[in-house]
Amino acid sequence: MLFYFDVGFAFTANQEQGAGILWRVSGNGLKSDSYILGTEHDVPVSFLDSLKGFSEIWAKVTHVVTETETANILDSLHNGHFAILKKFNTKTVKPIAYPLPNMKYKDLYTESQLAFMDRILNPFVISGMKVADKSPLQLWYQYNNLKQFSLKNKSQDKVSMKNPLDFFKNAMDAMLERRCKAEGKRHVKLEDFFVATDALDKVDVLADSSFNLHEQADILYQCMLYEAKSKDKLHVDKLENAYQDKNFAKFSDGYMHQHDYINSLNLTSTLKEKLFQYEKKRIEIIGENRTLNWMDKILAEINAAPTLVAVGINHLIGEKGLIHLLRQYGYTIEPVK
Repeated sequence: MLFYFDVGFAFTANQEQGAGILWRVSGNGLKSDSYILGTEHDVPVSFLDSLKGFSEIWAKVTHVVTETETANILDSLHNGHFAILKKFNTKTVKPIAYPLPNMKYKDLYTESQLAFMDRILNPFVISGMKVADKSPLQLWYQYNNLKQFSLKNKSQDKVSMKNPLDFFKNAMDAMLERRCKAEGKRHVKLEDFFVATDALDKVDVLADSSFNLHEQADILYQCMLYEAKSKDKLHVDKLENAYQDKNFAKFSDGYMHQHDYINSLNLTSTLKEKLFQYEKKRIEIIGENRTLNWMDKILAEINAAPTLVAVGINHLIGEKGLIHLLRQYGYTIEPVK
């Protein structure tokens, strides 16, 4: 789903001390300023009410650019449209982390190891999801994403891990699209939903081609041990706090170190290096390459009219992030304070 795509490399934090998540784009012949908003796809739209200057900026812009048509996808999910999306529909199925027959997890782990991992994973298994269809490394990222959503939405009432749609009823991306269309602003999507899901499919193929099943099983188990012992919880809390504080430098620095846990895993040095290389390639596929592919549309819109570009905050980070790329094109990018 769309919310898996918040990825990127670290920005040079000391260059942007005090910067927030809302940026002004000016210069290089622009007739009027445009703006960049770093979103988190599952954060409620009410968060924008606390963002200084956002209401004034919203009144100024006539074009709104988002990653894809989130609102339409969510409506389709709710209404059961599009056969390819039916796998996301919730069903009343008893969540069992290891139904076993396809991937044969029972052949990869001892009973005590399975019981240990099941206690951690089971609360984050979506109803209807067949974990046995997922290889161990795919399952790890599935868990990590759902865990992040749970932490971000822990203050909301009646948020169910068994129904992922509950996270997005008032999420900012979809609500921005709805507000845009309701107020007659031009909405532009940067890519089709199926282009985004294709990137996920490529990452799945990469995982299964980079590691054999036993290597993946070892990685998953060691990650679960780390998760059970770690107080940082993969830096999820730190990243969320940085975003809520609207501190771009802190968020970037936290993202840069979020894979440090790999060095703490009880894996061979060779397997650790393979995992680091996989992470790097994964970020290229689902983050950096997509950002680069968006640039022509973004440039066209900001040159045509005052525009708000609202994309996942991690697409703003690093040398292949939106802020650096626009500066390379000659635009002035500065935080809105």
